[in-house]
Amino acid sequence: MNAVKKSERQTYIKEVIQQHPISTQEELLNFLHQKDITATQATVSRDIRELGIIKSHDEDGNVIYLLPEDHSPFSETRLKEVIQEAILKIERVQFMVILHTILGSADRVAAILDDMSLTEIAGTLAGKDTVVLIAHNEEKAQELYEFIHTYL
Repeated sequence: MNAVKKSERQTYIKEVIQQHPISTQEELLNFLHQKDITATQATVSRDIRELGIIKSHDEDGNVIYLLPEDHSPFSETRLKEVIQEAILKIERVQFMVILHTILGSADRVAAILDDMSLTEIAGTLAGKDTVVLIAHNEEKAQELYEFIHTYL
């Protein structure tokens, strides 16, 4: 096995994740080893964190790793697709907008909204099936609610 530079290893990790549905660090390690790249699970874990790679779900509900650029840039068309596919219910509570999603989709919805850098959003919190959007004030929360609701 070859010792390669961190940047080369991370570039290869990005290529693998773009080209293959990777579900576990072990699968990723196997691809690295097939390419004769020496790495441990701890190294791969650090690389995943440094590269901003997230776990999400594919269209069949399987867990997969995604690169941050797989979320950007987001057009309104992509946002519309994700909202229609994943959001079950939306409600506004004072300066917050709560999105109820299908199980396992909240992180993806939150990532999309974060990447859009909407000025109404001060921050997002995501669970397994709920996203809480925190707006700067009640007026901004209402604007955000109406914006998202138009796509439902």
